Amino acid sequence: HFSYAKIYKTVVAHNRVYAQAKLGLFYYDIEDGSINKLSKIEGLSDVGISTIAYDSKSRCLTIAYANSNIDLMINDVIYNISDIKRKEISGDKAIYNISFLDRKAYLSCGFGIVVVDIDRKEIADVYYLGENGTYMKINDVAFTTTDIFAGTDSGILRISRQNPFPNIASNWTFELEEHISNLDVCNNNLLVTVQHNTNNSSIYTRTNNTYELWKLGGNIKSVDVSDQYIAISEYDKVTIYDHHLRLQATVSSGSEPWFEMAALYATVGKNNE
Repeated sequence: HFSYAKIYKTVVAHNRVYAQAKLGLFYYDIEDGSINKLSKIEGLSDVGISTIAYDSKSRCLTIAYANSNIDLMINDVIYNISDIKRKEISGDKAIYNISFLDRKAYLSCGFGIVVVDIDRKEIADVYYLGENGTYMKINDVAFTTTDIFAGTDSGILRISRQNPFPNIASNWTFELEEHISNLDVCNNNLLVTVQHNTNNSSIYTRTNNTYELWKLGGNIKSVDVSDQYIAISEYDKVTIYDHHLRLQATVSSGSEPWFEMAALYATVGKNNE
């Protein structure tokens, strides 16, 4: 029996909803309603998944493991990138989040940002954004049409997408002195999840270079933006907003929340292809 009750993250990937669960990775097939487990038997390179993310342009599911190993799954074929796992780094080299821009995966790591070229299936660059180019933990990365944002334990770093040297720490500007857990973009405006403590979070919007408080919440696990909706996952529920930040629906989790969550994500995320 495979337990679906403890779900850490879900992503909509074309006609599937992938779920990172306590005991591994599985997906709900939107078309036939089946639930399928993925493990080393099916070709995954490792165990102990830390996070997953899906890029609609390359149709690539990126899987990061707790030991910093990486799998790229494209059309059900798995490509392994083990560079970070094998690299000797003193300190934290965990992968906390994965973001995408122009067919590249930006890995938010304990030491900086790792850029993976999905088409070439190799690491393209590494950004060390601490003082004088030292290690700095990055919790998440997001992109507007003009800027790249990196969320850290102490605030937000920003750089223009036109800057040719994002790997130079001094080119980044510091904003919003808070503990940033997640970054997302809706209508080209930044959505910032601030973690105040274990049970209290809030979401800010950044519009015209100004940060404003939008939503106070409990333990916000993730904020996912599709073509039409914003899905905010908390410990016991998912709330759905439209792009004008108006509440559309709330789904509370039961003892087996995955089935409700899968149906909800399949409905609101179909356009996110």
